[in-house]
Amino acid sequence: MNTRDASGPDRNDRSGHESTAVMASLALYLDDVEPMPTGLLETAVAAYTWRNVDAELLDLLVDSVEADLELVRAESAVRVIAFGSPDRGVHFECHRVEAHYRLEGIVQPPAPVIIVAERPGETMTVRTDEAGSFDLGPIAPGSVRLVIREIDGGVVMLTPWFVLDR
Repeated sequence: MNTRDASGPDRNDRSGHESTAVMASLALYLDDVEPMPTGLLETAVAAYTWRNVDAELLDLLVDSVEADLELVRAESAVRVIAFGSPDRGVHFECHRVEAHYRLEGIVQPPAPVIIVAERPGETMTVRTDEAGSFDLGPIAPGSVRLVIREIDGGVVMLTPWFVLDR
């Protein structure tokens, strides 16, 4: 027997079905009223990919989560991550602090640079010391990547996206 009130949707329904249907209807309406010019999406994606063309994309060298999959990890365990190339890199530890993370690390070669943690919709910035050490946080769980910039703003290194677990 359906216990949903006939006057409207179930307030406890968290499926997102209604919002998906509304967004689909809105997209159809906008396509009819003002369709996207041919090639605009492809042009936008191509332009976006060039934003860090001069940055060196670093490779994942070490991730202690990947190395220790068979181990049961304590809630306070520290995750070690290293990204690098033959002559550069960034190495850091991820410490869980309550509901967030703090990254403590160093860039190689050691130098004062700007570290930018990019997350969807937000960024966090910190400057390293003369030895290249940094302490960055709090960072919410989820996808993040690090952009390492020279003090004058030029992009030097870029990590791939990685996930800080919940």
